[in-house]
Amino acid sequence: DTLIRMGVPEERIEIVVVSPDSVIVNRVAISRSALTGALRPLLAQSATKNVVVRCGESVPHGTFVAVLDEAKSCGAAQIAVMGG
Repeated sequence: DTLIRMGVPEERIEIVVVSPDSVIVNRVAISRSALTGALRPLLAQSATKNVVVRCGESVPHGTFVAVLDEAKSCGAAQIAVMGG
């Protein structure tokens, strides 16, 4: 499994919702408020525009839904939701 770096086109973009204030995008931890700024260029470079979203059990449902909505508004074509 190769290390995924932000800014490098990939088949899919992975988001892990860690807390209401923190997410991990392609293995890079960022603040939740920086998600749109990180996601837009990645989706613009992505051939498939596929996003995989994982969510920790302690994350409020509303936060998870907000991240899904944000991914969609940034241009995600398909969003897969994964457990854990």
